[in-house]
Amino acid sequence: MVTNGETGAVLANEVAALPPAERLPLLYHWGVTGGTFPEMVGANLGKIDLAVVQTYSFVGTKKPRALQVLAAARRLFGIDNPRLLPSPVGLAHAYDLARILALAIDRAGTTDRTRVRDALEQVRNYAGLVRDFPRPFAPGRHDALNRSDVFMARYATEDHAIVPIRP
Repeated sequence: MVTNGETGAVLANEVAALPPAERLPLLYHWGVTGGTFPEMVGANLGKIDLAVVQTYSFVGTKKPRALQVLAAARRLFGIDNPRLLPSPVGLAHAYDLARILALAIDRAGTTDRTRVRDALEQVRNYAGLVRDFPRPFAPGRHDALNRSDVFMARYATEDHAIVPIRP
């Protein structure tokens, strides 16, 4: 399901209210992870089989760039534990996109929309949080992510951290 937190919480709570044998698994887009979804679902989160699509997790990372971003989150937002980041994939996407956009603006030498768009297609070898991008964008391909960047995650019952599901 592609939805925001509020609508996703309504569905999750309704499924949790069903008899256990009638509860189907829920597969959500990362849109539910950007707000207060766990609080809206409350104890029902432990009653349902719910997984969310993700492209990044700070949990357990030792990569220098990720540790720098976590240090900034600690300094700016007071978040000491990567498990407590409310929207890890949103933070990672925003970070990578802002950095790629800055590279494109530098390359274009202007903030003119058309020239920046063209320069985005010329950015090469960006070492990002989500992954290293040899060429994030190209003519006819304006989504830097692909199928291999996607994994499933769950909310941990003890702290509502979004943690990857490991096979």
